[in-house]
Amino acid sequence: MWPENITKYLLSKQPNSDIERIDIAPNMVKLAKQNNSKASFYEMDIRSINTLKTNYDGIICGFGLPYLSKKDCNQLIQSCFNLLKPIGILYISFVEGDYKDSSYISGNTGDKLFLYYHNLEYLKQLLAKHNFHLTNILYVDYLKNSLTKEVHTILIAKK
Repeated sequence: MWPENITKYLLSKQPNSDIERIDIAPNMVKLAKQNNSKASFYEMDIRSINTLKTNYDGIICGFGLPYLSKKDCNQLIQSCFNLLKPIGILYISFVEGDYKDSSYISGNTGDKLFLYYHNLEYLKQLLAKHNFHLTNILYVDYLKNSLTKEVHTILIAKK
């Protein structure tokens, strides 16, 4: 699933939406711009969203948590609270697992990156700590390849 699929889905439901998308990877930003000309795309590290000056109706963190430590997750959730309008919605997707099992993985091109697993209960506590009200938990099967499936957990919370 390409990350810009979320943007494409949102625009199919609300074509007049004003969507801004960030990604740390320049190639992902380039692909997103090619596939979704109605949205704005920027190269940015998610750990820097606290520098944004806009307030949003919703923030979607589509599979960003696997790249963030517990400390970074705490800061991200606080930043999201500060950036959301009074009735704003936060969407977070991740792969559940034991944080101590976090490790380096090899990408398709042989490069290595560190992947963090996060515990659902810990994230629920973080959301509550930052005054979010969890409204929904979804579990979605994701096929990594023809032999491997993983479950993505999605949290939806209101400010």
